[in-house]
Amino acid sequence: MHSVELLADALNKYEGSYILVSHDRYFISKTANKIWEITDHRIKEFKGGYHEWVAWNERMAKQNEGNAKSTSVAEKTTEIKSATPAPSEKKESQPEFREKQKQLQREKKKLQELETLLEKSNSQIKQLESAMGEPENYAVPAKFASLEKEYSVLKKQVGEINTQLESVVERVLTLEEELG
Repeated sequence: MHSVELLADALNKYEGSYILVSHDRYFISKTANKIWEITDHRIKEFKGGYHEWVAWNERMAKQNEGNAKSTSVAEKTTEIKSATPAPSEKKESQPEFREKQKQLQREKKKLQELETLLEKSNSQIKQLESAMGEPENYAVPAKFASLEKEYSVLKKQVGEINTQLESVVERVLTLEEELG
């Protein structure tokens, strides 16, 4: 267990990208910030940690369970209604559907803005890391302290952006599933 902790700490300090394949849930929860799940011969991507992914999967299962129940009720209702013809209504013309489409567009726009902001912040972090490594900056304690403070503020900001990104991605995925 101690070696798993050491490996997880080392990987969390690593600034680059890496792919892990593991069945160790504890290890995954300590290291993963994006989950790729293979279901029905398709890869589904979830941006977030292991515990968030588990919670999201549980919500989706409950939602699908509810959809299955409402589908069976809808099938029975359709059987009853099929005896009396009704005017056909396109799904796209329903106000709820159009509102969800608009909401999806707004969420996708937010997602794009957050991704742009994240990219900009990560670029600033790289510039600061480079500046902190220059001898003329780390030789002057006050200047280095200023750079270090700016660096920690940016790192915190990136964490907040990632949290926002995760919730927006979840809303986008949910809306896309609802819209079919």
